[in-house]
Amino acid sequence: MNHNFLNYYKNWLPYIFPLACIYLLFFNYRYFGLVVIIYFFIREHEKIGDCITKKFKNFYLLFPLFFYSVRFIYATNPYFDSQLGRISQSNYFEKARFLDMQHLFLELFCNKKEVNFSYEYFFDKSWTNSCPYYNYWGPLSRVLTIKSDNIWLFTLLTSFVILILIYIVYFKNFKQLNSNHDLLFLISLSPPLNFLIDRMNVDIIIYLVCYWIFKSNNLIYLKLTILLFFSLYKIHPIFLLSGFLCYFLIKKDIKKALFTFFCMLTGGIVIINYYLNNEFYTARPFQIKWSFGVLSDAISLNKLFGLNIIVFYIGLIFVILLFTFYLYTHKNNKLLTDDISVFVISIWFLLTSLYANYDYRIPLLYLIFFKLYKFKIKLLNYSFFIFIFFSPPPAFSNNFIYSNIVENNIYYIDLSFYFLISFLIIFLFETAKNVFLTNKTN
Repeated sequence: MNHNFLNYYKNWLPYIFPLACIYLLFFNYRYFGLVVIIYFFIREHEKIGDCITKKFKNFYLLFPLFFYSVRFIYATNPYFDSQLGRISQSNYFEKARFLDMQHLFLELFCNKKEVNFSYEYFFDKSWTNSCPYYNYWGPLSRVLTIKSDNIWLFTLLTSFVILILIYIVYFKNFKQLNSNHDLLFLISLSPPLNFLIDRMNVDIIIYLVCYWIFKSNNLIYLKLTILLFFSLYKIHPIFLLSGFLCYFLIKKDIKKALFTFFCMLTGGIVIINYYLNNEFYTARPFQIKWSFGVLSDAISLNKLFGLNIIVFYIGLIFVILLFTFYLYTHKNNKLLTDDISVFVISIWFLLTSLYANYDYRIPLLYLIFFKLYKFKIKLLNYSFFIFIFFSPPPAFSNNFIYSNIVENNIYYIDLSFYFLISFLIIFLFETAKNVFLTNKTN
């Protein structure tokens, strides 16, 4: 790195950085991730993060609120289609506003018996569904109902409240941090979170609930019960319960472990019974433009090479084990913390990563980013940021090259994803090992 160059422009960086962010976010979002990665590498090498944000701290505090507000305003009228497209990564963008939230309320209304109803989504006529309509999310999604057919009003009101809550989470985190405000700022505007806001999938509610759950250790039984509810609605939160169960077991908190096991058992029985008596279907996204997961990559490789998916799946698991062994034997810093959120979310991420997931599930990892960042392991931090901001790389996401890649079945494997998984496995192993050795000593 040319230090003379940096020293010459260092005084200008606090002015250049926010202007660059505004330009990329509103006029060239496809290159936002690439610029963030470059910035992150320079920042880590030169230690310039805090000197950039301290001059205009209120800008970094308030700008995400402005960005979320603009997104919401753009979502209320088809006149803003092109503007909304510009502040979204095109591989994630849908003309239908808050698509998954509209899906949600349509299903809730269609769950009423003998409903004859057809719905055209706002603002995309290509999306039209009629009752009966199913999202195939989980048992509770087929049971809960609403009386009104005003799907769009419910969608707007719910999305507005959620965006306020998302900003409140950002505001609280910003105030709690003593440093690294620039990283929080960038993560709050990252493509996966932008994708989650664009779709307003139920996962955004799960994200908010998990933020509340991990704020304190109070009301733990109520929190576990709420996670059971979401497990019955969206399935994957049962892996959060798995994380809690493992944590309570290694901590020998038998009472909480038994309650968590009861929640998992109840959820498991209901879910299995549901799928035995209904059509078994879950989304299995595999296109590089919006998915992650070992199964997702295995399907992609299957389409590219034609070999059995199981062969690629086992091969990718072997790659994870190989990476884990290598990183564990060559690590300099210990990945060890007693933080329950890191443990639980790590297990959740490992288990969900064995399947195929839309990228809007990634933001749940944001809740533990700064706790992992404190380990000061460069490869872990670089992998985390690349995984967040390079899903997929800009050359794949917002121009004609991407369509050529899809049409010709060209795929790539995101190694940052596999490095991240390997580090989380090492963390879980060292945490369990440390507790075991401590108990043995005592």
